[in-house]
Amino acid sequence: NRELFDGVTALGGKRYPIDSVPMTKHDWQKHFQPEWGGFVSAKQLYDPDDILTPGQGIF
Repeated sequence: NRELFDGVTALGGKRYPIDSVPMTKHDWQKHFQPEWGGFVSAKQLYDPDDILTPGQGIF
């Protein structure tokens, strides 16, 4: 699954494969580009205690 995911993302594809491929922090950053900076800023502003999505490993 990881090999297929890496191949698809190398071609510009995006998917949120929560059920098949464990995503790294780098994967999440690529997934949310080009909005990553704004996404991180919003997370820090609205969820400074990291209550939301604690198990996803996005940040």
